[in-house]
Amino acid sequence: MATGPQPAPTDPEDPVDAEWRKLEAERIAEERDEAVEDALDAPSPPARWPWWAFAAALAAGVILAVLINSPAMRSGRPATDPPEMTAK
Repeated sequence: MATGPQPAPTDPEDPVDAEWRKLEAERIAEERDEAVEDALDAPSPPARWPWWAFAAALAAGVILAVLINSPAMRSGRPATDPPEMTAK
């Protein structure tokens, strides 16, 4: 019982099969050469300045949060409750 198309057996003496094997071997060799070139020409890692900018923004946010929440920035008045709403 066949489940699908099966590849035809290759005959080592068949010139068409030999040509296909030769072309496939050449293609694989070219792919390997391109992969080696791509690996050697790999781009350099990105610059470090985005990390410094992120760290500076984080530090500025922390400093601003400390300043806003410091006792010197508060007015000293106690917070008042909102006026009560009376239902009529």
